[in-house]
Order: sequence, then C-alpha cells, then structure tokens
Amino acid sequence: MISKPILTSGIRPTGDVHIGNYIGAMRDIIDLQETTDAHFFIVDIHSLTTHSDETSLAKRTIDAAKL
Repeated sequence: MISKPILTSGIRPTGDVHIGNYIGAMRDIIDLQETTDAHFFIVDIHSLTTHSDETSLAKRTIDAAKL
C-alpha cells in the first residue's frame, strides 16, 4: 500500500482573513488536500502571546475555522 505524504499546517488568527491569505496559502492548501494526508489547525494559543484582545481573537479564531 502506498501512503500519501503527510502535510501539517496552521494559521494564526491574529488578523482578518483577506484575499492575500487565499492567494498566498489557502488556495495551495485546498489543492494539496487531494495529494496529501492533510492536517490543518488554528494556532490560537500561540496567538495569545502576541495579541491581548481576547474578544477579537476569539472571533477571528471562529472566522478562520469557518473559512
């Protein structure tokens, strides 16, 4: 049995998701799901060390998950 390569990647929800995120990363991630065993996550705990506004961080984390 031939297994697919493993891909692990995360996104920090420290800003609003925008077209640059899509062109720079998300578009490739969508394509790579077909050829890899893909694992994606939101690194919101890491974001706590650099952004102190919990309300906007929580909203951005949920928005990133929706996208």
